[in-house]
Amino acid sequence: MGEKGSGQNNGKALLGMEELMSTTDKEEAKVRETKAKDRLKAIYDGKEVVSAMIKELRKGDFEKAAYWAYILYQTMGFISVVRHLYLFAAEDTVDLELITYLGTILLVGEKGEWLQDRHSIWQAVMRFVNAPKKWNTVEGHQIEQQAEKSVVAEVKALGDGKPGRPIPRHIPSYAFDRYTTAGWELKRAGIPFDVRLSGADDGGDWRRHQFQGHGELPEIEDRGEVNPVYRKVSKSYQQQKALGFWSEDDE
Repeated sequence: MGEKGSGQNNGKALLGMEELMSTTDKEEAKVRETKAKDRLKAIYDGKEVVSAMIKELRKGDFEKAAYWAYILYQTMGFISVVRHLYLFAAEDTVDLELITYLGTILLVGEKGEWLQDRHSIWQAVMRFVNAPKKWNTVEGHQIEQQAEKSVVAEVKALGDGKPGRPIPRHIPSYAFDRYTTAGWELKRAGIPFDVRLSGADDGGDWRRHQFQGHGELPEIEDRGEVNPVYRKVSKSYQQQKALGFWSEDDE
């Protein structure tokens, strides 16, 4: 038989000394931690510390980035450090494993303080320093130029509703599969579902057949470019028409 007290809660005792400390010891340790935290807060401005940390991460200096991360850890806590690292990693890197790791330790850390370990922060800082960045990878350039600049600017302008706003993009015909109202309207009109990129079984079968026969997928054209019936059944098109984006001449 196991020792008395063994079980799920025993993990906490195995991870630290708190269970062995007297109430007085715990209170004294808490006072020391609070005083140290207050002193560090008096020495450093929190926003400047965050700014210094991300700059050292971008420079690739592990020791300096770790210093500022630990200052933040001591003054603002584990969750604050990991949240900042998560946001910066998503903004600066193209390392999905790093971003996933940070998301995981954030979720785990939110379960309780006993799961908040500074060593997981060192792992993240080291990985961040060595991660491929958006400014030195092809993938990063594509994200910055096509998504962050082009797409964001277009959608913002569309949402502003100001004069000169862009014309809404049409929903492509290959979006109208069995999971959309437009897809069913087309089927009732005698036009089969567009399965080419559908998640349904027939879509997967079509893509496997194409790949096995040609080694790649063919160009997926938007049939709405030549047949307006695809656009007329689109609920998005109908909403846009009601807002005055399209006239009868456009049809």
